[in-house]
Amino acid sequence: MAPAALAYAAAFFKEPSYLQIAEESALHYFERFVQVGLTCGGPGDALQCPDSESAAALLESFVTLYEATRDRAWIARARAAAHLLASWVISYDAPAAGRGCAPPESIRATGAVFTDAQNRGGAPGYVLSSGAALFRLYRATGDVALLELLRDTAHNLAQYLPPADDGGRATGAGPRDSGGCARADSSNWLADNGSVVPAAGLYDAIALLTYTELPSVYAQTDAGFVFAFDHVDARVKERLDGRLVVALRNPTATEATLRLYAESADDAALPLHADAILGAPTAVVPAGATVEVTMPPLTARR
Repeated sequence: MAPAALAYAAAFFKEPSYLQIAEESALHYFERFVQVGLTCGGPGDALQCPDSESAAALLESFVTLYEATRDRAWIARARAAAHLLASWVISYDAPAAGRGCAPPESIRATGAVFTDAQNRGGAPGYVLSSGAALFRLYRATGDVALLELLRDTAHNLAQYLPPADDGGRATGAGPRDSGGCARADSSNWLADNGSVVPAAGLYDAIALLTYTELPSVYAQTDAGFVFAFDHVDARVKERLDGRLVVALRNPTATEATLRLYAESADDAALPLHADAILGAPTAVVPAGATVEVTMPPLTARR
């Protein structure tokens, strides 16, 4: 993650040498690790073990360097890091074989992320990251597979959080917080050990980052493209001049407040502002209902 931090520091302090060091170090990491298909040094308890945390951090750095320099060489490097990161994500609903979540059969494994090669339990989301670099990389490439990968992890994360309207009880599993059900266990073993960062705080942080950095529904108005990250169905019902009428269907048993982010293809070619997603308009879709909205501006119609 250091090259990304240095890139931001270069802009903040107006110090070009920071950006130069960021590019040189990131290029070294790409050639030494990403190109050979192995990164390490992410988790503190497995520093010499291949892991997904370092791959996610390098993806963030490569995308940030592209946004800072507009050099498309970083796009190619970021895509390589994204492909490496995808290899750590569980791509199917492996049957639960160990202890952990109760009832285990209610937890879907698709989208869970193996932290490192010595840990056979999939973690909800990317450690201390929303994975929003995949969304930003999509904006620069138009590769929908990046959005699909990110949606899998966003969907996996939500099942560990108890709904707010049931007294803090996770649906179908009795009383639970994110620390009491912190893994999608796809093996017959799950480590039950202490941690410097409590699991509850770790996964709550991922959930908060996901909430603030990913839209519920994304649209490119001139392309007529719409994509739902949240647990709703979205389809284009009508194309207007510079905006879309989108039908949002909520198939769940819980009312959904959706953050809607729309832009043009020209807008997508520019770096995403830090507060762009959090400042996007919202729409409320009742459980089992369908609501039509215009993106943008937001006008809800029953």
